[in-house]
Amino acid sequence: MKKNLYFISLFTLIIIISLTLYKTQAVPQPQPKIAIVKKGHIKKTLHERGIFVAKEQVSLFSPITGTLEHIHVKEGDFVSKNQHLMNFNPHVIQHQLNQITYELESESLRLNQLQDDKNRKQKLVEKHIITTEEYDHLLTKTQLSNIKKKALQDTQNHLQNQLHHHQINTPIEGRITNMHVT
Repeated sequence: MKKNLYFISLFTLIIIISLTLYKTQAVPQPQPKIAIVKKGHIKKTLHERGIFVAKEQVSLFSPITGTLEHIHVKEGDFVSKNQHLMNFNPHVIQHQLNQITYELESESLRLNQLQDDKNRKQKLVEKHIITTEEYDHLLTKTQLSNIKKKALQDTQNHLQNQLHHHQINTPIEGRITNMHVT
């Protein structure tokens, strides 16, 4: 029994050593091919028949309301990225911007008047000539006027930003196809 156990242990040890040696042997790597490269131009022309399908198709829309003034490209033209395509006359935006500017000026004058009244009435409240209710009412009107002024300023800034986007540029390069302007 001891002999069999000794024989089995020896056999197992030989197998483990053989597998270890087999795994550690270096596998020959293929040698890279070396070629001399010379500077120059390679000209190859490929002529094939078939149908070309666009990788990407883009529909463009005007970012503002206005009248189309000029189209700088025609169908079939090749355009590069960010090339100028068309101009708009942003008269609607300009009109809205003018109206907001007038309203803003009017609201600024109103707010100044309310603030002057508020300062006068604050002194009258301190002297107990008027009630605090009258003063609080005026304070609320002043705060509302200030909020309206800020809203008008935001609208004015938005319209000024829109006014600067009165042209359309190409987002990608390619050929103009299926051009429909409505």
